[in-house]
Amino acid sequence: GAQRSVLFAGGIGITPILCMAEQLSHCGQAFELHYCARSSERAAFIERIRSAPFADRLFVHFDEQPETALDIAQVLGNPQADVHLYVCGPGGFMQHVLDSAKGLGWQEANLHREYFAAAPVDASNDGSFSVQVGSTGQVF
Repeated sequence: GAQRSVLFAGGIGITPILCMAEQLSHCGQAFELHYCARSSERAAFIERIRSAPFADRLFVHFDEQPETALDIAQVLGNPQADVHLYVCGPGGFMQHVLDSAKGLGWQEANLHREYFAAAPVDASNDGSFSVQVGSTGQVF
């Protein structure tokens, strides 16, 4: 239901964020994409994004190019009730973006995060099993 979305991707966090950007673009929704990575050579999907129909809404921030440094206060400094922020990337990156947004007045309901890591699963009560290879009869 957002009127506009601000997407932040750090490193490989571009994977789910790129899918969001493509869907938003396809649906004609307003958004901007901020992609932070160590270098242009290490940035996944960079050529795909630069040639995408929404390339004019892409802002790249590469550590190797100080002139592209992310000014998060400038990007997030005007929170609005109908603007939502989505972030994915390394934990420290995500925490920085979310903490900055909160510090600039963003409401928690407008902040969304995508984690790569699954919650730990207790496997201590899992049982064992055997597999027999049909062609040789070997059991493992």
